[in-house]
Amino acid sequence: MKSVKLGVIGLGLIWQRVHRAILTEQQAYFVPSAFCDLSEERRQATSAEFPGAPVVAEYRELLAMPELEVIQVLTPIAYNAPVARAALEAGKDVIMEKPIARSV
Repeated sequence: MKSVKLGVIGLGLIWQRVHRAILTEQQAYFVPSAFCDLSEERRQATSAEFPGAPVVAEYRELLAMPELEVIQVLTPIAYNAPVARAALEAGKDVIMEKPIARSV
């Protein structure tokens, strides 16, 4: 089985406390290959931890990267739906564990 190149949108607490460790251990399956966050501090920390991987502030820039197959959406709930929809419209598969929205 080949590994899947994964883009991560949202580098806050859930990324730092849960998903970073899981994905680091699962690189035979998922390779974190690009990252996005609005926080300059989190972008810099991620750049240091994943040298060579693009780290951007604008999620649409990440979605335009053709090498990414799957996008993990770890944004606040209010942003999950528009980010996930944009990823799907860009032809990416999406992983989310949080609610997609507070209401429909």
